[in-house]
Amino acid sequence: QTLLTSDQIGVVTNYRIRKLTPRETGRLMGMNDDQINKQLSAVSNSQAYKQLGNGVVVDVFASIVGKLMEEQWN
Repeated sequence: QTLLTSDQIGVVTNYRIRKLTPRETGRLMGMNDDQINKQLSAVSNSQAYKQLGNGVVVDVFASIVGKLMEEQWN
């Protein structure tokens, strides 16, 4: 499946862009498979995309805070 519009998230593979699955999106957000399975059993894929898009990537946030703390103490 390839993207038809420019407002959807995609991955380039062999010079083709494909839409990320909700599972892939959840993994990028730092969720484990059990958490993803629980979410997908309760909501549609469309709703899962919306929920995941509203989240904050914890690893990135932690890295930013860590860098700020390093700068403060140096």
